[in-house]
Amino acid sequence: SIYALNVNYSFYPSETLEIRPRFGVRYGNYSGNVNSFMKYKVDLEARYRFGRIMLMPRIFYSFSNYDEENPIFSETREDHGYGGHLMTNFFAPFGFQDWSAQLLLAYSKGDSNINFYDTEGITTGLFLTYMF
Repeated sequence: SIYALNVNYSFYPSETLEIRPRFGVRYGNYSGNVNSFMKYKVDLEARYRFGRIMLMPRIFYSFSNYDEENPIFSETREDHGYGGHLMTNFFAPFGFQDWSAQLLLAYSKGDSNINFYDTEGITTGLFLTYMF
């Protein structure tokens, strides 16, 4: 089971800019306490629209600590995660009303006190959507 609580707030410094800080807590209750964890995450997202383009950058940091010592590595796991992404949304590309195209570029890294659990990822995506 995973239990989560997320809180965010949006404020608008201008008509074209939204800033949204977020905070989340997640508890993973798994079979075997070595895999059960408490995770805290903060991130900051913005949405800036000009014309038919919207930029949506986001950065985040998270910290996870696990309930019991890992029997293989003889340590209790702690993870630090961070990263960011940029989503660009093009409304009505090539004049097609109700359509939009998105481009996603993202990077994330996870550093653990147990090197076996370190992660690093790059994500890219191109999306085409239609609004009914």
